[in-house]
Amino acid sequence: MNIDFDSNDWMAQLGEALRCSVPESARLSLPSASVTYYEEALDALIDDASLSQVVDDVLDWIRANSLQVYHGTRLTDEEARLLKRDGLRPLSIGDRIGWLRSTFPDLRDTLTEAVVTAAMHKGQLRHRENQVHAAILRAEMLRGYDYLFEGSEFDRRLLQFGGHPELVNVLRSRGESRLVRLVIPGDEALDAMHPFFPIDWVRAQDGYPNLVRELLRAWAYEIHRPGEPRFGVDACLMFRKALPGAYVEDVELVLETGRSQDA
Repeated sequence: MNIDFDSNDWMAQLGEALRCSVPESARLSLPSASVTYYEEALDALIDDASLSQVVDDVLDWIRANSLQVYHGTRLTDEEARLLKRDGLRPLSIGDRIGWLRSTFPDLRDTLTEAVVTAAMHKGQLRHRENQVHAAILRAEMLRGYDYLFEGSEFDRRLLQFGGHPELVNVLRSRGESRLVRLVIPGDEALDAMHPFFPIDWVRAQDGYPNLVRELLRAWAYEIHRPGEPRFGVDACLMFRKALPGAYVEDVELVLETGRSQDA
């Protein structure tokens, strides 16, 4: 199935995958447990004795399915069409700077080598090379990620750290806000959730790998307090490879009011 974190449709299948590792008695007692915060429902459901098996079961379940993720930026109609066909490419800093110089007349004489070098050092932008970013929650993309409406974060930081914040608004003169919906195989999504440290290392340090914790917290909280909305779940993926057009489910045109329509 496609795990869409904005809905609860995946929860029944996750519950079935955990049938042996999370006993029915623990699930039945959770609604009456003393839970004040969202994070506490998971602590009330999973004990230390069963944690390792629970994590194994969730990892197997993720790998057997796919994950809905989102990428936001500003695109023209033609760029949106090509993205649907070709997918997303990792950032090439050299290519991006060349594109900015050739696309925006106001930036041609501004983005000198000295300005670019200053921005690279001050903003650590060189670390963005060969990356594609995405997030798991559409609602959070529409509410909390400014690059959906303001455009590429790299482009804006390049101007800000290069000493030209007054030119950031130039970037909004081109294209419109687009939300890219992608469906990623589960194993690739897990890799992208652990771009710096492998799953086993994160698991040894913290018990829960990334994405496993987010899914289990949402599942446990739904058992404890059915129907409550989930806000502020900031879980992102970092890919170090191209995402093919076959992964792109759609590209939506997002209006400034937050409403969306098909691009």
